[in-house]
Amino acid sequence: MFGEPFYHGTLRKTVIAFGSLFNQLYVTRTQDNNPVKIKVPISYSPKEKFIQRYKDTFNRDNNDTVALQIILPQMGFDIGEIQYDPSRKKPSINKRIVERTVNGDTTYGVNYTEVPYNVNFNLTSYVKYMDDGLQIAEQILPYFTPDFTVAIKQDVLEETGERMNIPFVLNSVSVGSDYEGSMEAGVTRMILWDFSFTARINLFAPINFSGVIKDVNINQNIIGIEEVQ
Repeated sequence: MFGEPFYHGTLRKTVIAFGSLFNQLYVTRTQDNNPVKIKVPISYSPKEKFIQRYKDTFNRDNNDTVALQIILPQMGFDIGEIQYDPSRKKPSINKRIVERTVNGDTTYGVNYTEVPYNVNFNLTSYVKYMDDGLQIAEQILPYFTPDFTVAIKQDVLEETGERMNIPFVLNSVSVGSDYEGSMEAGVTRMILWDFSFTARINLFAPINFSGVIKDVNINQNIIGIEEVQ
């Protein structure tokens, strides 16, 4: 229906860029009167999947404190809705010229204007102690006012030297808890910090390449005009 398949990797690059924003977060705890720095790992996983994995670990291990120390703190993120953004729409007939050289042969391609979309991301930090969650939140929030822009490479723009600038907008932050265990056996609490983001990206149509026109043949018919006396 739409011709030859194509793939610019825009969504994949957006997911990688979002995850890389939060892969250098640490929490500090005091052990034997000495500060201990703990890196917070991050993975691509829905919140429900992580909570279920945590509950499975809790059920296997009677010592819930040990189980939680092994798992927490951690962070996870996943993609939410992808919606068209009409407020950033450009004229559809605009074109971009892309140059490509392969084995010394130069070809030029035409790419129509990019199409704006908003991609929602959900980021959750899972902690045992409230102070761990406060440390993580304080390392994230100051950078979003409310957006933080990341420049990534995009093959459609490489020949022009441009980068695709993606603003990641922080929409909201909420705190909640998840409890496991009975009141008789003791209740174990996991604190959840939920961050909602929107990435304002552009998706690109395929590039239609063609060769360079070097020779032109013109058939010209000359029609004489008789002079009127």
